Amino acid sequence: NTFENSLDLKIIVEESPIINSISFQGCDKIKENNLKEKIDIKSMQRTSLSDIYRAKNTIISTYLDKDFHNVNIKYELISSNDEHLKDLLFIIEEGNKVKIKEIQFNGNNSFKK
Repeated sequence: NTFENSLDLKIIVEESPIINSISFQGCDKIKENNLKEKIDIKSMQRTSLSDIYRAKNTIISTYLDKDFHNVNIKYELISSNDEHLKDLLFIIEEGNKVKIKEIQFNGNNSFKK
């Protein structure tokens, strides 16, 4: 500080990672290749957290279409030997398939069951 009213500002920039590989853990009901085709992230692509969030939502939608409404998805970015490359792992808890067993109408006087 050479000036009395000055301030030093240090800015640290962190680059978005380049995805080395994409893998899935816990996807028993939907094939891994089907999930890879649906997401917009590819290997050797620079990826932001918003890209990963969109991919996660795409995977959730795919499971919802197959009646897995209790699906839970997490992800991990795993460091590799190269500091700029990360392996992306989606951890999927599929839950049970949701089926409607019976529909009941209360107060229905106009139609027969």
